[in-house]
Amino acid sequence: MSKLLAFLRRRVHGLSYGRLLLYASLAAVIVGLYAFKAGAGVEGARIHELDRQIAEEDRQVRLLRAAAARLEQPDRIEKLSEQVLGYGPVSARRETNAAALGEIARQGGQPAPKPVPTQSASLAPAGGPR
Repeated sequence: MSKLLAFLRRRVHGLSYGRLLLYASLAAVIVGLYAFKAGAGVEGARIHELDRQIAEEDRQVRLLRAAAARLEQPDRIEKLSEQVLGYGPVSARRETNAAALGEIARQGGQPAPKPVPTQSASLAPAGGPR
């Protein structure tokens, strides 16, 4: 221990080794703190850019959901199916029940001559299925 104290008390150009060691440590702390703050500033800018990108993507997601909602409207789909494909609502003459499907298949896909009322329609609640 006394050798260490003797070393720290030795002088070079009027300064002891202990003071030189103290100044070098202080300089290392200052440089390290500056480097740490500079790195934090770069990371802060990166976080800000990522937040901006997330906000832009959220905006795009909202636009896509709005477009999908517009495209999936039943009235629009029904109108397009009638105009483009020539599809329309099924006439009451073509409705049948499960028991009459075998007869329709034997006739080659032609509908039964008269519609048969289904039991499930009379048991369904007035508001329709949920």
